Amino acid sequence: QSLEFSAYNSAIMSKALKCCSQLKELIIHNGADIHEDSELFSESIDTLYINSEFGFMSESITMRFPNLRDLHVVGYGVLDGTFVGIVQHTTKLHRLSFDDTQGLTATSYAAIGQYCHSLERLSVYDMSSSSRHLVDILPFTPLLKELILRHNENELDEIEVFERVAAHCPN
Repeated sequence: QSLEFSAYNSAIMSKALKCCSQLKELIIHNGADIHEDSELFSESIDTLYINSEFGFMSESITMRFPNLRDLHVVGYGVLDGTFVGIVQHTTKLHRLSFDDTQGLTATSYAAIGQYCHSLERLSVYDMSSSSRHLVDILPFTPLLKELILRHNENELDEIEVFERVAAHCPN
Protein backbone atom coordinates (compact mmCIF):
# COMPACT_ATOMS: atom_id res chain seq x y z
CA GLN A 1 0.00 0.00 0.00
CA SER A 2 3.05 2.22 -0.15
CA LEU A 3 5.18 3.23 -3.11
CA GLU A 4 8.56 4.91 -2.78
CA PHE A 5 10.43 6.64 -5.62
CA SER A 6 14.06 7.68 -5.51
CA ALA A 7 14.75 7.61 -9.27
CA TYR A 8 12.35 9.07 -11.78
CA ASN A 9 10.88 8.27 -15.12
CA SER A 10 7.67 10.21 -15.58
CA ALA A 11 5.98 7.59 -17.75
CA ILE A 12 6.73 4.80 -15.27
CA MET A 13 5.60 6.90 -12.30
CA SER A 14 2.32 7.83 -13.97
CA LYS A 15 1.63 4.25 -15.03
CA ALA A 16 2.43 2.90 -11.56
CA LEU A 17 -0.02 5.32 -9.98
CA LYS A 18 -2.75 4.43 -12.48
CA CYS A 19 -2.26 0.68 -12.03
CA CYS A 20 -2.05 0.66 -8.23
CA SER A 21 -5.61 1.49 -7.26
CA GLN A 22 -5.09 0.38 -3.63
CA LEU A 23 -2.04 2.57 -3.10
CA LYS A 24 -2.40 4.73 0.03
CA GLU A 25 1.04 6.27 0.52
CA LEU A 26 3.46 7.84 -1.95
CA ILE A 27 7.00 8.77 -0.95
CA ILE A 28 9.09 10.89 -3.31
CA HIS A 29 12.77 11.40 -2.50
CA ASN A 30 14.80 14.06 -4.30
CA GLY A 31 11.81 15.53 -6.12
CA ALA A 32 14.15 17.82 -8.08
CA ASP A 33 14.81 14.87 -10.39
CA ILE A 34 11.18 14.58 -11.52
CA HIS A 35 10.92 15.63 -15.16
CA GLU A 36 9.28 18.92 -16.07
CA ASP A 37 5.63 18.70 -17.14
CA SER A 38 5.18 15.37 -15.34
CA GLU A 39 1.61 14.56 -14.32
CA LEU A 40 0.94 12.37 -11.31
CA PHE A 41 -2.62 11.43 -10.37
CA SER A 42 -4.21 8.96 -7.98
CA GLU A 43 -7.57 8.87 -6.24
CA SER A 44 -6.36 6.35 -3.67
CA ILE A 45 -3.33 8.24 -2.29
CA ASP A 46 -4.08 9.67 1.14
CA THR A 47 -0.51 10.28 2.34
CA LEU A 48 2.22 12.07 0.37
CA TYR A 49 5.79 12.60 1.53
CA ILE A 50 7.72 14.84 -0.84
CA ASN A 51 11.38 15.65 -0.30
CA SER A 52 13.55 17.98 -2.34
CA GLU A 53 16.62 18.82 -0.29
CA PHE A 54 19.16 18.69 -3.11
CA GLY A 55 17.72 20.94 -5.81
CA PHE A 56 14.63 22.79 -6.92
CA MET A 57 11.59 20.95 -8.23
CA SER A 58 10.09 22.11 -11.48
CA GLU A 59 6.95 24.14 -10.89
CA SER A 60 5.47 22.62 -14.06
CA ILE A 61 4.94 19.26 -12.33
CA THR A 62 1.25 18.46 -11.77
CA MET A 63 0.32 16.34 -8.75
CA ARG A 64 -3.37 15.65 -8.19
CA PHE A 65 -4.41 13.53 -5.24
CA PRO A 66 -8.05 14.47 -4.50
CA ASN A 67 -8.27 12.24 -1.40
CA LEU A 68 -5.02 13.42 0.16
CA ARG A 69 -5.32 13.69 3.94
CA ASP A 70 -1.69 13.83 5.09
CA LEU A 71 1.05 15.89 3.38
CA HIS A 72 4.71 16.07 4.45
CA VAL A 73 6.89 18.61 2.63
CA VAL A 74 10.64 18.50 3.27
CA GLY A 75 13.44 20.57 1.81
CA TYR A 76 14.12 23.96 0.32
CA GLY A 77 13.58 22.70 -3.24
CA VAL A 78 9.80 22.38 -3.00
CA LEU A 79 8.55 25.67 -4.43
CA ASP A 80 5.24 27.52 -4.29
CA GLY A 81 3.99 26.28 -7.66
CA THR A 82 4.42 22.64 -6.70
CA PHE A 83 2.90 23.04 -3.24
CA VAL A 84 -0.08 25.11 -4.40
CA GLY A 85 -0.67 22.62 -7.21
CA ILE A 86 -0.96 19.82 -4.67
CA VAL A 87 -3.26 21.51 -2.14
CA GLN A 88 -5.60 23.07 -4.69
CA HIS A 89 -6.69 19.61 -5.82
CA THR A 90 -7.77 18.28 -2.44
CA THR A 91 -10.38 19.37 0.05
CA LYS A 92 -9.68 16.63 2.58
CA LEU A 93 -6.25 17.59 3.90
CA HIS A 94 -6.17 17.04 7.68
CA ARG A 95 -2.44 16.99 8.45
CA LEU A 96 0.30 19.17 6.99
CA SER A 97 3.95 19.07 7.96
CA PHE A 98 6.74 21.41 6.80
CA ASP A 99 10.43 20.76 7.46
CA ASP A 100 13.08 23.23 6.26
CA THR A 101 10.83 24.55 3.50
CA GLN A 102 12.74 27.69 2.56
CA GLY A 103 11.36 27.60 -0.99
CA LEU A 104 7.83 28.32 0.22
CA THR A 105 6.69 31.93 0.52
CA ALA A 106 3.54 33.85 1.46
CA THR A 107 1.92 32.34 -1.65
CA SER A 108 2.00 28.84 -0.15
CA TYR A 109 0.67 30.01 3.19
CA ALA A 110 -2.15 31.86 1.41
CA ALA A 111 -2.97 28.60 -0.41
CA ILE A 112 -3.32 26.84 2.95
CA GLY A 113 -5.88 29.44 3.98
CA GLN A 114 -7.66 29.15 0.65
CA TYR A 115 -7.74 25.37 0.16
CA CYS A 116 -7.11 23.66 3.51
CA HIS A 117 -10.24 24.42 5.55
CA SER A 118 -10.32 20.85 6.93
CA LEU A 119 -6.79 21.12 8.35
CA GLU A 120 -6.58 19.68 11.88
CA ARG A 121 -2.82 19.49 12.42
CA LEU A 122 -0.07 21.82 11.22
CA SER A 123 3.57 21.15 12.06
CA VAL A 124 6.30 23.59 11.06
CA TYR A 125 9.95 22.79 11.69
CA ASP A 126 12.47 25.52 10.92
CA MET A 127 10.01 28.06 9.53
CA SER A 128 11.89 30.23 7.06
CA SER A 129 9.26 32.91 6.51
CA SER A 130 7.59 35.44 8.73
CA SER A 131 5.11 34.32 11.37
CA ARG A 132 2.75 36.85 9.77
CA HIS A 133 2.09 34.29 6.99
CA LEU A 134 1.13 31.70 9.57
CA VAL A 135 -1.04 34.11 11.55
CA ASP A 136 -2.91 35.15 8.40
CA ILE A 137 -4.12 31.61 7.64
CA LEU A 138 -5.45 30.79 11.11
CA PRO A 139 -8.89 32.37 10.61
CA PHE A 140 -9.38 30.05 7.61
CA THR A 141 -8.47 26.82 9.43
CA PRO A 142 -11.18 26.62 12.10
CA LEU A 143 -10.78 22.85 12.59
CA LEU A 144 -7.12 23.20 13.62
CA LYS A 145 -6.58 21.18 16.80
CA GLU A 146 -2.81 20.97 16.87
CA LEU A 147 -0.17 23.54 15.93
CA ILE A 148 3.45 22.49 16.34
CA LEU A 149 6.23 25.03 15.87
CA ARG A 150 9.80 23.80 16.35
CA HIS A 151 13.19 25.40 15.83
CA ASN A 152 11.73 28.57 14.37
CA GLU A 153 14.20 31.39 14.82
CA ASN A 154 13.29 33.59 11.87
CA GLU A 155 10.91 36.41 12.80
CA LEU A 156 8.55 34.12 14.70
CA ASP A 157 6.34 35.98 17.13
CA GLU A 158 5.06 33.09 19.24
CA ILE A 159 2.78 35.30 21.34
CA GLU A 160 1.00 36.66 18.28
CA VAL A 161 0.67 33.20 16.74
CA PHE A 162 -0.80 31.57 19.83
CA GLU A 163 -3.10 34.52 20.59
CA ARG A 164 -4.48 34.17 17.07
CA VAL A 165 -4.83 30.40 17.51
CA ALA A 166 -6.83 30.97 20.68
CA ALA A 167 -9.09 33.47 18.92
CA HIS A 168 -9.76 31.54 15.71
CA CYS A 169 -9.33 27.85 16.42
CA PRO A 170 -11.82 26.85 19.12
CA ASN A 171 -10.73 23.21 19.08
